[in-house]
Amino acid sequence: MIRWPGPALALTLIAGAALSHQGATGIVLERMEAMTALSDAMKIAVPMARGETAHDGPALAAAAAEMAEIARQIPGHFPEGSGGHPSEAAPSIWETPAAFEALAGDLARSAEALARMAQSGEGDDDLLAAVRAVGATCAACRRSYRLSDD
Repeated sequence: MIRWPGPALALTLIAGAALSHQGATGIVLERMEAMTALSDAMKIAVPMARGETAHDGPALAAAAAEMAEIARQIPGHFPEGSGGHPSEAAPSIWETPAAFEALAGDLARSAEALARMAQSGEGDDDLLAAVRAVGATCAACRRSYRLSDD
């Protein structure tokens, strides 16, 4: 079961998300929302992998499948000319598109592997490693292709 944070924290999180997307429209807003959804899915997976919350295979599989779907769509969320404020996309996305697309593919594959593991119920001992693989790919993309990380 996913627990909603206390009212003060919830308002802070909602306000923070609203401010980070302030002024974004069109494809920039769509990709910001996709990245928020990716982060939200990781917030389901990480506590399970660490043993901080009860293991819920179906919820984990759904979160991982969502991560994979978002990852497959990432390249399409970054058409040429969609940088600049309020976007946090670095120019390197368009300077090295093959590397950017390859990293999105890596994310999709690692999330798909996590989803398969969660669906099968096998490999729970490797769950933390699978979640870390997804997280490492996310981190690599943020370091290489995002202007700010506040």
